[in-house]
Amino acid sequence: MLLPSIFLFLLLGMPHPQKLLFRKIIPSLVIPSIVFIVDYYCIMPAHVRSRTAATWWMPPVTGDLIGKVGAYLVGLPSIEWSFSVFEKYGMVVAVAAMALLCLMFAIFAGSLLAGNWRRSYPLLVAALCHCSLLVGYSFFKVPIFGERTALPALIPLIGFMGVQVATIKIPKIQMASIGALLVISMNITFTWITDKAWIPVERTRDMAKTLQLWKHPHDTVMFYPFYFAGPIRYYYPDLPVEDEIGINIWAIPKETERIKRIFQETSPSIVFSGCAV
Repeated sequence: MLLPSIFLFLLLGMPHPQKLLFRKIIPSLVIPSIVFIVDYYCIMPAHVRSRTAATWWMPPVTGDLIGKVGAYLVGLPSIEWSFSVFEKYGMVVAVAAMALLCLMFAIFAGSLLAGNWRRSYPLLVAALCHCSLLVGYSFFKVPIFGERTALPALIPLIGFMGVQVATIKIPKIQMASIGALLVISMNITFTWITDKAWIPVERTRDMAKTLQLWKHPHDTVMFYPFYFAGPIRYYYPDLPVEDEIGINIWAIPKETERIKRIFQETSPSIVFSGCAV
C-alpha cells in the first residue's frame, strides 16, 4: 500500500517527472518491490496468502467505518471527549467548549483553501492513495481497512496541512489558521495524554483478571484468534495449557469439528471465550 503512494508523491512532486522517472523514481522503488515479492511468495506461509474474508476478523468496509477512520485521522473524536470533560461544569460550558473546537476545525479547514495547492497536492494524493488501496483490498480480498492500517496516511496528510498553512499569502488568514491549528493540536494532545494513551487497545489484562477470578480447575478457555492466548497468558501465567483451545482462523470448518470432539472428551463445566476486538 505504501509503494504506490510513495511513487505517486515522487512522480507528482518532481519538477520534470518525465526526465527523472527512470533515473530516480523507479530505481528507488525497485529494491522494496523485490523485497515485498520475495517475502510474499517465498517466505509468507501459503495458508496466510490464501486467507479470505470468511476467515478474517476485521470488520467489512462500510461508509460508517470510512467516516469513523477519517474522523480519527483528523482528530474529530477529541471534540466529543472535550464535551464529556466540561459537562461536569454544566451543559452550557460543555456546549461552549464543543462549539469553540468546531469553530477551530472550520477555520482551519477553510483556511487550507487559501494555500498553494500546486506545492502541497502530491502529499494529499499520497494520503488518499494509501487509504483507497486499503479500501480496495478490503473489498476484493480481505478487510484490512481500520484505524491502525490507515495511520501511515497521517504522515502525508499532516505534511499537506503544514505546507498549505505555510503557503497562505494573506497574513490575517494565515494567523487565524495557525491559531486554530494550535488549539486543535493542544486539545488532541491533551486528550491523548489524559484519556487515550493509558487505555490498552485490546483489553487482555481485564480478561486475564476475569479468568483468574472465575476460572475453576479444568474449565476450558477458547481463544479466537489462537495467538490471542499469548497476551492473556502474559497477565495470567498460571493458566493451564491443557485447558486452552486456540481456534485457527484459517480453517474454521475443520475447527468446529475439532472443538466438538474436544468438548465430548473433556466435558468442561464452564467455557470461557477470549476474542480479539
